[in-house]
Amino acid sequence: MKNVKAVKTSSNSLMLKIDTDALSQQEQIEFFGKEYAKVTIDERLTFVQETDYEFSFDFLLHLDLDTRYKYLKKGEYALHVTKNSVEVLLTLSMSLHA
Repeated sequence: MKNVKAVKTSSNSLMLKIDTDALSQQEQIEFFGKEYAKVTIDERLTFVQETDYEFSFDFLLHLDLDTRYKYLKKGEYALHVTKNSVEVLLTLSMSLHA
């Protein structure tokens, strides 16, 4: 998606940043359940990863991440809301087990 930027934060984690100004009204409703202007700073929003996900080797190399950590486990990840962006920190795992 063109409105999302991935930034390395450590050898096994990355921050996804969504530029909310570039989202259409429909995209805002799909992402947040309502228009972004109606989201409050104190609201607890989460990104839900419904299934375990394996990042591609090329993606990991592109961000200079440790290629041994390639899995994002299913679960909820907290979204951090700012004036014109939303960020989610994703920590990758070496395996899908415990």
